[in-house]
Amino acid sequence: MAINQKKYIKLFRTESLPHLQRIKDCADKLSRGEGEAAACFNHLGKSYHYLKGALGLIGLKELRDEAVRMDKILKEINSGSRPATPEDISEFSRVVDLIRETVEKAAQAPDNPPA
Repeated sequence: MAINQKKYIKLFRTESLPHLQRIKDCADKLSRGEGEAAACFNHLGKSYHYLKGALGLIGLKELRDEAVRMDKILKEINSGSRPATPEDISEFSRVVDLIRETVEKAAQAPDNPPA
């Protein structure tokens, strides 16, 4: 991993924290049947939309692809073209955990000195 990429991953880790937490909170509320579903799905959509752009900018393609997939599902749910399923809600939570864990590992990886 290039040193500059690691710098941006660390910045992403800090800047994305509110979005990651919002996704986790909304997914948890939805899984328990709490809160206003429309507002939660709207928040999820905005947060995943942010994440897909930011992950793409810092070069984490696999995570970006996961965020793109979640963003697409949320656009369909928010437009009313598909209903949300319990599997969707679990997937929102699983993907945010994957992003958080992967970014944390990348941010803590030792720097490789230039060759």
